[in-house]
Amino acid sequence: MDTPDREDWWWYVLTPCGIYATLLIAATMLPGHPHASLFVIAGVVLSLLLIGIRNAWDTVTYVATGEHEKAPVAAQVPAEPPANSPQEVVPDSNRGEPAQTTRNPGEGE
Repeated sequence: MDTPDREDWWWYVLTPCGIYATLLIAATMLPGHPHASLFVIAGVVLSLLLIGIRNAWDTVTYVATGEHEKAPVAAQVPAEPPANSPQEVVPDSNRGEPAQTTRNPGEGE
């Protein structure tokens, strides 16, 4: 997985948090100063829209350039069932006989 760098932290975390803080301040000032607060709220909405578009574009270019395929992936080794766990035989649907494969009860289909 790609590790987030300074730019990712800025655009995905810090900027939106700052804008939401501005929205909170504008909302608390709304009863006393409705005209100015509504302009600030409009600016907040526009800012969040533009940041959302920018972040979506960043994600699209990340996937389109194939960078997600270059990221190291942890080796996924199938887990062996513990020796003392109960196992059930999965019947073979074609012959009505028990198949050679087993699975743990409660394991996904």
